[in-house]
Amino acid sequence: MLLYVTLGLLVHFVFFASIFDIYFTSPLVHGMTPQFTPLPPPAKRLMLFVADGLRADKLYELDEDGNSRAPFVRNIIMNEGSWGISHTRVPTESRPGHVAMIAGFYEDVSAVAKGWKENPVEFDSLLNETRYTWSWGSPDILAMFAKGDLRSHIFTESYDASSEDFGAHDVTKLDTWVFDHVKEFFHAARNNQSLFSKVNEDKIVFFLHLLGIDTNGHAHRPSSREYSDNIKLVDKELKEIESTVKDFYGNDGKTAFIFTADHGMTDWGSHGAGHPLETCTPFIAWGAGIRLPQKVSAQKFDDSYLQEWKLENWKRQDINQADVAPLMAALIGVPFPLNSVGIIPVDMLNTSDLFKAESMFTNAVQILEQFKVKMTQKKEATLSFLFTPFKSLSDTEQANILRKARYYIKQKKYDEAVSLCRQLIHLALRGLAYYHTYDRFFLAFNVVLGFVGWTSYASLLIIKSHCNLMRGVSTEAKNPSRLLPCAFVAVGVSVTFFLLIQACPWTYYVYCLLPLPIWYAVLREIPVIQGFVTLLSTFPPRRFLGYLLLFILGVEVLVLSFFYRYMLTAGLVALAAWPFITALWTRAKSISLSWIFFCLLLAVFPLMPVVGRKPDIFLVVGAGLLVLLLSLFVVTSVIKRKDSFINEELVLHLLQMLSVVFSMCVVYGTHHSLLKKQGLPLLNQIVSWTILASSFVMPLLSPPVLFDRLFSILVSSMSTYLLLSTGYEALFPLVLSCLMFVWIHMEQETLQHSVVSCKQKVSTIQFACNTDAAQCRDLCLDDIRRAFFLVFFLVTAFFGTGNIASVNSFDPSSVYCFLTVFSPFKMGALIMWKILIPFVLVMCAFEAVQVTTQLSSKSLFLMVINISDIMALHFFFLIKDHGSWLDIGTSQCEFTQQGSPLPLRAGLAVPRQDHSDPPGDRVCTLGLFFCTGYHNILKYFEMRIFILNNRKIKYLLNYTQLSALSLWFSPFKPCRKATGDNLTLIYLERAFHSHLLVLILPPASAFRKGVYILCSLKTLGGIHRYRPVSSPFEVYLPQGRSSEVRLGQPSRRFRVRGQRPNCASVAQESENKQVSYTATVILAQNFRIHYKPPFWKWVGYSKHERINASEDSEAPNETEGQGSYVLGLSPQRPSTNLVKESEDRVRSSAV
Repeated sequence: MLLYVTLGLLVHFVFFASIFDIYFTSPLVHGMTPQFTPLPPPAKRLMLFVADGLRADKLYELDEDGNSRAPFVRNIIMNEGSWGISHTRVPTESRPGHVAMIAGFYEDVSAVAKGWKENPVEFDSLLNETRYTWSWGSPDILAMFAKGDLRSHIFTESYDASSEDFGAHDVTKLDTWVFDHVKEFFHAARNNQSLFSKVNEDKIVFFLHLLGIDTNGHAHRPSSREYSDNIKLVDKELKEIESTVKDFYGNDGKTAFIFTADHGMTDWGSHGAGHPLETCTPFIAWGAGIRLPQKVSAQKFDDSYLQEWKLENWKRQDINQADVAPLMAALIGVPFPLNSVGIIPVDMLNTSDLFKAESMFTNAVQILEQFKVKMTQKKEATLSFLFTPFKSLSDTEQANILRKARYYIKQKKYDEAVSLCRQLIHLALRGLAYYHTYDRFFLAFNVVLGFVGWTSYASLLIIKSHCNLMRGVSTEAKNPSRLLPCAFVAVGVSVTFFLLIQACPWTYYVYCLLPLPIWYAVLREIPVIQGFVTLLSTFPPRRFLGYLLLFILGVEVLVLSFFYRYMLTAGLVALAAWPFITALWTRAKSISLSWIFFCLLLAVFPLMPVVGRKPDIFLVVGAGLLVLLLSLFVVTSVIKRKDSFINEELVLHLLQMLSVVFSMCVVYGTHHSLLKKQGLPLLNQIVSWTILASSFVMPLLSPPVLFDRLFSILVSSMSTYLLLSTGYEALFPLVLSCLMFVWIHMEQETLQHSVVSCKQKVSTIQFACNTDAAQCRDLCLDDIRRAFFLVFFLVTAFFGTGNIASVNSFDPSSVYCFLTVFSPFKMGALIMWKILIPFVLVMCAFEAVQVTTQLSSKSLFLMVINISDIMALHFFFLIKDHGSWLDIGTSQCEFTQQGSPLPLRAGLAVPRQDHSDPPGDRVCTLGLFFCTGYHNILKYFEMRIFILNNRKIKYLLNYTQLSALSLWFSPFKPCRKATGDNLTLIYLERAFHSHLLVLILPPASAFRKGVYILCSLKTLGGIHRYRPVSSPFEVYLPQGRSSEVRLGQPSRRFRVRGQRPNCASVAQESENKQVSYTATVILAQNFRIHYKPPFWKWVGYSKHERINASEDSEAPNETEGQGSYVLGLSPQRPSTNLVKESEDRVRSSAV
């Protein structure tokens, strides 16, 4: 199982990571020669203003009174300069945006994860080429372009990162700080001769990064008064800075000004994807070398922006964001950035036609240099007979175009030269894209081949190990041939040699070699495939096609829901009809009505508006009140129940209710505090983090009874979810959980009327007991439906809360109860947990369904993986790297969400060796973690402590000390073999609801016999039995004799009886033999015994070293004491009455 899980994780990780090698790789190449315009530049200096997060429409449009928010900028547009829209690309984050403007190239989409880091790769930028650069603004942005040796000519001045507080009273101070320091700089330069001489040099840049608008947009939304006021402030300060600079330089006319933004922002205050509100930013240029405004009667743009902005008569010149870098380089006469792919907008230049032509020629040569380097690299890494060059731009074609362009310039045919150079640039860019994606088909084919092979192997594993379809059909090859492994080895060697001689990156070896072992595993199961095909031939064709079409329809609905959220509504309406097409409607009408009601109620949420909504704190508080109302019903039922541990349960419920009350108060108080611009109160912040931490612990302290534990998980999760909610999404987990409760009941009803017997009612099922006791059964068609339901509910859990398949769909204001100071990784982690909470609720319910249906979680998990993999394969082919940037960003996000490694999506944690199932047959899920608590976690990870050269227990540690000690001894490493008489194995388990420590010490001789007496003691359920780790047999505890383990000395005999057909030989042997082992059970630390297990007799109970008790001796009903005790139990054959007696005591009894 471990090998299978490892291979599965590897395949999914490779599949997930492959898109960044296939679709989104870095375009950078190195080794080019710098190129610059060989004519005097029009400007000596340039001032670059970047208003972070400024949308074009908010700057250009008129307010409700018909006045401009930026009168100075509007005056520039109408009287002094050129204007337009700068079109950005995804990811619309600060780092990629600034790199595109200043370095001239677009980073790959994977750079969204590096959006706030310094340069992950080395690249050339405009600032590198300047004589001096001075910059002011955010420390995150300025540090990107001033590293190492560059600090000698790039000077930065920034405020403290803690100033970027979304909850601050006035975040416009971030921009005011920049403008004030710029003014002080020029004032100081008048009195500092060294500085004065530097600022009077040519080829210098002043870079002002203005973060206030972005911060106000995140905190208050772009439609807020604060956002508009910040624009007005920037406009006012721009006018003052321009006046200051002109006065300093004596109006020499050698200063160029550019005002733009790195990205826009959605209506709900986020960015990162490709929505037009994020990709459309303003661009205004004026000053030296910039063309004056041009009045026109008609323009080529077919959007309605010009009419809305009342600027239809002033020529609009749109550019790509990367075009800003060559424009700035041409204006001040520095070399174009080496990696720039921008095209200089010559129509914006107010220079001679010769300068325009020379600048465009330089631009073409600079991009052609990149093409040549890229072609050379690919040619050298490919076998000559396999290399296919870009035919549209051969070496001869390059020389002809350059010679012709130079001829046009000499003949003063500047327009023809500019046009020809622009044609060459487009060809070179196409060639760069061609070589950039040269290996795309090759890589995609291998990745898809491996992924399809994995899905096939998982399907075969389900058919072979978890279905009864193959019984009676031989699945073993009669004469295994060595030809198959030899053939795969030969193919592997050939592929490796082929990649080696081409000097391919190491990732290519992974993509090309991974399919080989996967398909080898598939082809080894040829008998299974043949048997399955034979069985299918006997299946009614119409019925088979009907099931197949229904499955395809369900998967396609899930895929379409990523594009159209209302498809989930259609799916939920269809699920509501489930009881009518089965017998559930007649057998369980009340539960069926509940199912229909909650399905239809949940179907409303996908129809609600997406995240572009206004906060509604009253809905959040209302959701908290509903949780408290439900909690009161539960508390009432607990009080009515006669239970020995009623006080502990009541305390836990009251604490959880108190957490919900605190969450409501914090949400309400924080909202009003931020509205008053008083910031986030410290007390609210402390309470929020405390509630978050406690929400992980409280569910684990609740009783492992199915509904008690699930409700505890719901209340604890809701206390955190309320803190992260801003509107109607706070109601979603509550409705989803109600549907999950009904789903568990529905599955129980389905099971009770099927061929699979169900012995217990839902109200009596316990996670701790049934997870171990459930007997694995074969899969049936209903189990495919259950797996599909899980995937459907997981998708609904994401889209139902108002999210869309885009990284900008998350409202940053949802984390304001925890922090308001900009911290992308903390904020991202909190938002991720908000997304995961509905997933946790679904996974917990699915674990309950697995327990009630008595089905191996491994088989269900394999089906869930297969369904998710089929969906991920859809999105792999739907990924786009062309077309609109909205489409590109959305396709990438959709694949990331569905194709990410399954541990996040379906809850896989680690394979678990359960003592009631064959080794590795169960899987720990996210739901299982919360549903079982520490009681079972210790069993899942098989905590062991090895004590050498010690045959006695000298110290009885408390639970905390022993847990810490066990962690120190690496509890996650299982022990399969142990030899020698000096090795004693201690197994730790904490019994629930009693301060009890159980230690089981088998002798070393037990290991030599090949059977481990290392199993879980069931503290709930009334059945005390053991299952060894290495076999599926029940091992009953022998009679204890002493607190001292006497190694190698057998005690009384006890029985081992087989249960599994795959161990028939051992079972047959055990029928005729009795096996002897020694074991001692020690109870310590104020324990209490409440009842005698019905399947056992007390054979000894003493506080002394040795006991003298007869077979009929009885233990007291309740005993409390200190120190070491020895308890011996002797098994007896259970009768029907004893089984019933045990089941009746499950809810009220515990050891």
